[in-house]
Formats: sequence, structure tokens, C-alpha cells
Amino acid sequence: MMLLAHRQRLSLDDALARYVPELAGYRGITIRHLLHHTSGLPDYMTLAEAHRDGRTPVTAQDVVQLLQHFGPPVAFRPGDEFEYSNTGYALLEAVLTRVTGQSYPNFMKVEIFDRLGMAEISKRMQKLGLPGTQLRRPMMDVPGGRMIYSTGSSHVLGAIIATATGKSLLTLARERLGAPLGIEIPAWRRDPQGFYFGGNEMSLTPRAMLRLAVMLRDKGRFGGAQVIAPGWVEASLTRRTVSPFSGLGYGYGWFLSDSGFCLARGYGGQIIAAHPGKRLAVAITSDPGQPARSEGYFGELMALLEGPVLALA
Repeated sequence: MMLLAHRQRLSLDDALARYVPELAGYRGITIRHLLHHTSGLPDYMTLAEAHRDGRTPVTAQDVVQLLQHFGPPVAFRPGDEFEYSNTGYALLEAVLTRVTGQSYPNFMKVEIFDRLGMAEISKRMQKLGLPGTQLRRPMMDVPGGRMIYSTGSSHVLGAIIATATGKSLLTLARERLGAPLGIEIPAWRRDPQGFYFGGNEMSLTPRAMLRLAVMLRDKGRFGGAQVIAPGWVEASLTRRTVSPFSGLGYGYGWFLSDSGFCLARGYGGQIIAAHPGKRLAVAITSDPGQPARSEGYFGELMALLEGPVLALA
């Protein structure tokens, strides 16, 4: 977008509707809002899960059509708040395609990678498909800088693990967790290259979630067996950064509260939580269709954990 703005192909203060007139009903949203995650638009995955079969990838044009057809309301007035949204990225891709007449991958190849002498890297990333798409996105901070939660990063890690082991994430999850915990792990969504999503779309029963919480509480042990090495559990629960949204610490995939809870947080308010010091293991399920922002419903769930639930110990 900055390159197109520099070439005066568009302005960051242009209305989204100028380039995507199908969404003229979303008044006041600009290119700048999409870049800053301040548009107020809901995440498109909720619409996609409800109205698509899940067997084909969601394109930028699909996102436009979902918003046009169902017209979900904005969560707040554009510019008033910050809420990370993949919808914004999808719409920026739609804008780029319409302004340049090129696909996003081709634009990046021609305008960025080839000009930087990165032709070979560009070819490899195009072969990676969705994981490569994550790597092609612009950097929002320097590596090791502030925390920017990204399911895309988790998906890239999942693709790396699958490639290194020669086994899919589904196979590994069933072997390393499903069998020793005695839980069923259903297949979940894959990207067009066949990699199971590394950061979302997994479904577990509350009983399965609770068994994971028990294993975490007991330093990787379950049913008398060491499922996960205790050293890895300790490393995973070591605070390495802090979420700018919830204020919770973050280790390797686990959020960490000052009160001693470690928890995995799923979309819409799904929580797997453990408190090793108080011998607590908790599973919480919620309506996945409602927002669960840190200052909203998720904050209420944290108050529940750190209030009545913690008082039970």
C-alpha cells in the first residue's frame, strides 16, 4: 500500500468504497483504517465458518462477497479503537488487485522480490502457498520486538514441523497427545497445500480440553505417564513477552497471568487453563460467534478464573 501511495496510485485516506464499491455501506472506512486495524470490521472467519463448506480457501474476493451479502455491523466507529483483523488484510489485497490489475503474489514478485534480487526466494515462497503468503506479508516490527499475536506465525511453524518430521500435524497430535491422553482429535481444516492449520480451526470436546489442562498442571504427566517432557513444559510456561491487549504474559503458545494461571485461548472465548500452584485444571467453552476481546467477554472470563475459580483452591 505504501508503494502504491508513493506512486500516487491511491491515498491512504481514500475511502475503501472507492475501490470496493460493493462495500459502500461501510461508510467512513479508509485504507489507513485497514492498515492500522482500526476499521471496526469483524473477522471474516466467523462468516466463512457459518456460510462456507470449509473445503476451499477463502480468497480476498470471497471476503468482499461475504461482507456484501451478510453485512455484519462494525464493532466500533472507524478510527475509534484498535482490534487486530485479518479482514483488513483481505480487503487491502482486494484493493491492490483492483488498482494494479495484478494478483498479490505476482505484484510482490515483480515489485519487491525480483527488484531485490530475491527471485529464488520468491519461487520457493510461491510453492509454499499459504505459509509462504504469511512470510510475504509486510513486517510490523523488528524480530524480537513487541508482541504482535499472529496465527499466521503459528501456521508457518506448523508447516515447518510437518516438513521436518514427514508427518502431518494431525498425525503428530494424535500420536503425541490423542493416544496418551485418551482423547479423540478430529481432523481440522487444511490449507491448499495440505498443511493442517497451525494456529486455528481445531475442535476438541470439553473433556479433551480438560485433560490437556490436567497434563499441563501436572508438568506434562497424565495417567502416570510423562506425555510431554517436563523441561519443555517449563520452557513453554516461561514468560517471554507481554500481550499489549490483555496484559498477560506469553510463553511458547501459552498466556500467563500474574496469579499463576497458564492458559490457551481459542476464538470466541474457548479456554484451557491450569494453575499448577493451586492444583487447578479448567476448561471453558463459549459461543464462538460472539466477540471475545480482552477488554470485553474474555476479560469477564479472566475475572471468573481469577475470582471464584481461584477461590475454590
